[in-house]
Amino acid sequence: MSRGTTRPGRLRLLDQALLGWLDEVPTPAIELGIGDRPDTVMEWFARLEGPCIAVDHDPTRVRIAQEAGVDARVGTEDLGFSAGLIRAVNVFREVFWDRSRIERLNQWLRPGGLMVEATTDKPGYVVAARLWGPDMTDRGWLFGWDGQHGFHPHMFRGQVPRWQREVLERFDALESFDTPAGHAGWVPPAPGP
Repeated sequence: MSRGTTRPGRLRLLDQALLGWLDEVPTPAIELGIGDRPDTVMEWFARLEGPCIAVDHDPTRVRIAQEAGVDARVGTEDLGFSAGLIRAVNVFREVFWDRSRIERLNQWLRPGGLMVEATTDKPGYVVAARLWGPDMTDRGWLFGWDGQHGFHPHMFRGQVPRWQREVLERFDALESFDTPAGHAGWVPPAPGP
């Protein structure tokens, strides 16, 4: 699924951008991919209320997370149970954003749920998240940046798949807001034909 490398605080900006954008977090919240250490999963779940479940294909990662007190299960994008919020960070980028896998994950969303398919740079200073509702309904993009390294739409080029980079041309539609970790903004879905 992924290399699994992570470090504490890497997803803090994404966590806070999501919480700043959502009126409430639909539950249960599912994190697909634990990483070689469960730090970022534990940080995210500590910010949430309600049931949270981490899923990873690697039994060793699941065991380590369970020993740290996380409700963790062995699995893949074929979850087998419904979810309110599904988050997959730095998971699909390593398989070239395989749409069929994303669609399989999306089918487990409850009505009114949200799927977050996100990527970050290694330090966590830049994050781009593709937002989907049930049935792959386009919910737009959520971006985050730390504010200490300037700002330009093209700073997200490494986090947005090449075939979806048209969103970088629509930053005039960005609705921005501050988070404790930096800045965030939501770009709504592209207008229909």
